[in-house]
Amino acid sequence: MLAVVQALRELLLRYPGQQRIILHFLSPTGRKKCVKLGQRYRVTWVDELVVQLNKLRGVLQTWEEREDLVSGQHVRALRT
Repeated sequence: MLAVVQALRELLLRYPGQQRIILHFLSPTGRKKCVKLGQRYRVTWVDELVVQLNKLRGVLQTWEEREDLVSGQHVRALRT
């Protein structure tokens, strides 16, 4: 697991930007946990980043959330 975390850290640092990263975990008991990463790990959300994220062991899905400027609602765009 430590190797996956290190690979994730290195990957995120290769794409610096303004997009916040939130990790969603599912425990063996089915409990969900979200962790918002700090400013240092904000990224530029590009296709190559998504491709690399999806190659990491344990990553099931990636998506980008944005706030709709008209409605103020959060919009989730699945990126696989």
